[in-house]
Amino acid sequence: TAIKSQFDKNEYNDITREAVSHGLHLFPFLTTHFHKILPERSTSLSTLCHYLKEYGDYEACLSIAQESAGLYGAMYGEGSEDILRMKWMEADTLYYMRKYSEAMPILETILPVAQFELGQERVVTMNIHFSLARVHTQLENYEQAVQIYDEIIKVRVALRGEDPELLTYKQGKANILLRVGKLNEALDVYLNVYEQLEKMYGEADFRTLSTKLAIGNIARKKGEFKKALEIYRKVHEGYNRVLGEMDARTIGVKKNVEETESELAHK
Repeated sequence: TAIKSQFDKNEYNDITREAVSHGLHLFPFLTTHFHKILPERSTSLSTLCHYLKEYGDYEACLSIAQESAGLYGAMYGEGSEDILRMKWMEADTLYYMRKYSEAMPILETILPVAQFELGQERVVTMNIHFSLARVHTQLENYEQAVQIYDEIIKVRVALRGEDPELLTYKQGKANILLRVGKLNEALDVYLNVYEQLEKMYGEADFRTLSTKLAIGNIARKKGEFKKALEIYRKVHEGYNRVLGEMDARTIGVKKNVEETESELAHK
């Protein structure tokens, strides 16, 4: 819990890595004495899994999620928030491992249970729904994914209005619209997200710049090379400042600048 703020600030340093290592050493003790653990401890276990995913240790996260889900199921039943949280973590880890066909049945099984037992507005239910949208996207089930995004966007707006989580859902929808060639619809969503991110974090923030890059990509796809070039140059300048000139993402935007300059010259 004490190191969570470091992850929220993208501060993945050696101290945090050491703490995660201690968490892994502690897990066998937790499973041995599981009957003494309060139900809310599942949030700590899911947080440990989250850190492991950040470091790419998917197998360790998957093992913790599966073992914890079994133990919670035996203690509290299949409809408890704790087991639903750990089953979601299992499916989400499979998503990061690109095992989408394995993640899908888990999510489809636990979503109606979470909706019935906890309600659509609970964080766990929203996470499950979001993960299902992402899996559908990777399996190219775009219509189902957009439908899910529309549902969770509606719920999130009613609960909290414009917040960072809502913008994540909107970006997911916009990415799909872009994939299927609905450029104007995608642009409308990206512009809305960009406006909110600029208010929340400022124009120099990586999240704001990344959304601006998506807007530039749409302009380029529409043949608006002058507009795209202007956006790419601003994003490249921002990435260079935030990430450094040798970061792969900065280099990628620099390539966009060069290609668009060439396209504009031959227009």
